[in-house]
Amino acid sequence: MLGAFLRLLVLLAGGIILAQLASLGIMMASGHEIENANLNGLSANTLRTILLTGHLLTFILPCLLFIYLNYKDDKWKITRLDQTVSLNLFLLCVLFCVVSYPAVTYSYTVNSYIPLAEWMIGQEQSTAATLEKILTMDSLGLFVFNIILIALIPAIGEELLFRGLIMDFLERSIKNAHWAVWISAAAFSLFHLQFQGFLPRLLLGALLGYSFLFTRSLWVPILLHFLNNAAPIASLYFINEDLASIDPSDTPELHWSVGMVSAILGILVGYYIYTRYRKHEA
Repeated sequence: MLGAFLRLLVLLAGGIILAQLASLGIMMASGHEIENANLNGLSANTLRTILLTGHLLTFILPCLLFIYLNYKDDKWKITRLDQTVSLNLFLLCVLFCVVSYPAVTYSYTVNSYIPLAEWMIGQEQSTAATLEKILTMDSLGLFVFNIILIALIPAIGEELLFRGLIMDFLERSIKNAHWAVWISAAAFSLFHLQFQGFLPRLLLGALLGYSFLFTRSLWVPILLHFLNNAAPIASLYFINEDLASIDPSDTPELHWSVGMVSAILGILVGYYIYTRYRKHEA
């Protein structure tokens, strides 16, 4: 099992290297000087191409190669893509995420008290500027492309990696589903390298992880991840206002009491789902 995990890490490292090389190639093709390799001077379409290529090479390709090489006969079973859930259970998972989300949002306030290095803050600002340029949409075609680019592809690739492979490996290795949820959520947050939103993304990863644990179907966290990312894009395009946020760290500050009530409700709903549907598996 450890050998398989190491092979996954090697494939991921290879995917990251390929994504970086592809990004440089795209920048050169767009006439950008490599000596000043940064994203600030690139057009929105070039940034979209780099982001698309990066997601495919960093997440989806390594995961699919790993699954093919290690689980040829059980590829659907090992990723839980062959599992379906009842409508009632899915709606309960949606409720679980909805009532918990204000707690996720409030965690940004807690995160803001953590001192960060200047390079971390600068990287965060650069990422925000890049995302703002990509989200400038003046046609229905760009809106659809952004939904695919920012919502659909990351939902598939990131859930396949962090919940479908890493969480599954951790659960089988340490024999504790809850530790598997939180460790994979920490890996999910760290992988984004956005430190001002580490805690919100950690909690968001945990919500997705528990949704996977409750249902044992990877389609549920994929769909929830997609909805989380698609909602702000749709609100920005149709009503020109960011009612929700792809990044929970980019939402308005809430009072601590709202965060606490949300956390309590999330725990209660999660406990209800767990005891009703999954306690017998523990």
